[in-house]
Amino acid sequence: MKLAIKLFILFGLVSTGAIADEISDLKSLGSNRALIKRAQKLDPKNRYRIVQKRLVDRNLRFEFSAGTNIVAGGDAYFDTINAGGQIDFHINPKWSVGVRYYKSNNTLTQEGERVHLQAEEAFNRGETGSFPDVDPPESSILGTINFYPVYGKLNFFNLKTIQFDVYTVLGAGTINLLQSGRSFTYTAGLGTGIWFTNRITTRFEIRYQGYQDTLNDPQNDPRQMNIVNAGVSIGFLL
Repeated sequence: MKLAIKLFILFGLVSTGAIADEISDLKSLGSNRALIKRAQKLDPKNRYRIVQKRLVDRNLRFEFSAGTNIVAGGDAYFDTINAGGQIDFHINPKWSVGVRYYKSNNTLTQEGERVHLQAEEAFNRGETGSFPDVDPPESSILGTINFYPVYGKLNFFNLKTIQFDVYTVLGAGTINLLQSGRSFTYTAGLGTGIWFTNRITTRFEIRYQGYQDTLNDPQNDPRQMNIVNAGVSIGFLL
């Protein structure tokens, strides 16, 4: 009987000490901020939104860039590659306005070379031959406005965290054609701007562009030309 009473008292003392330890841990819970944050993450009723600060400041800054783009669509008898430069003024991270100039380099497509060769062979035989009229672009200048609704950050090969923006572009201007001369042109597209540092930038862009040519013949009705420009540029922020 005495042994049982001693065991009971010993068990009570141990239990009291364990409870005291638990109470002490609970009292210190409020001072452990890391533990509180972990507990909050387990609460399904609370939602947390993390907004990342932009790495590159684009308030009232100029961006100068140069690049090239490949043209798809349009006339089936020649291919066009444009090279040029652009200046953008960033009003804020959401909006920018700019101007672009492109110089065009044109080469005959396989179909164009085939038709041209047939016409030359006909002339050499003393026969009547003809080559379809073409009116390739020589240069163009556009005024643009860009809107940047989406931005984020990328892990660049575990070397650096870089910022990117997905943007829309709208523009209008003039295009200088070989035969028709100057014609009104307009464009719209999507792009991604990548800001490697506070100075170095690059852009990837795809744009629709439309214009009309007349092939320098008053009897011809204006012909609608629809092309797609896909290009890349590298720039510098001031």
